[in-house]
Amino acid sequence: MLSEVKRFIRYEALIDRVPFSGCWIWLGPLTHDGYARVSVNGRKVGLHRFMFQKYVGHIPMGMQLDHVCNISCCVNPSHLRICTCKENVLRGNTISGNNFRKDVCKRGHPFDENNTYRMKGGGRACKACGRIKSLTWYHRNKTCHTK
Repeated sequence: MLSEVKRFIRYEALIDRVPFSGCWIWLGPLTHDGYARVSVNGRKVGLHRFMFQKYVGHIPMGMQLDHVCNISCCVNPSHLRICTCKENVLRGNTISGNNFRKDVCKRGHPFDENNTYRMKGGGRACKACGRIKSLTWYHRNKTCHTK
């Protein structure tokens, strides 16, 4: 128990609490993608997970923690929320997340129920753009086949 208390005190010394944002920024080493990882009982764990479990409680199996502040080195448990992997990816600053938040296609057609084709892989396509593409192909190629 004493070693856990010492470890916790050592971790606390490397946290900068930023008053205006409320973030607890980890000042120790970070992973290549900006997360704090520490060794707990000989096992590497995310410090944000360690802090969440210490201050808030259990993280259910298969669930992730989402940084509501979007700062990956923040370890403030109040800036973390439990979510699914899909929620975490779609809310993040990733290609999938950015595309998910788009409400119009690249030509400005709305991504609504009537104009959106859902693909098998989970993607989506604009039906209006598909019609334009098909008509363009047809008109470009019909002259090749006429006598």
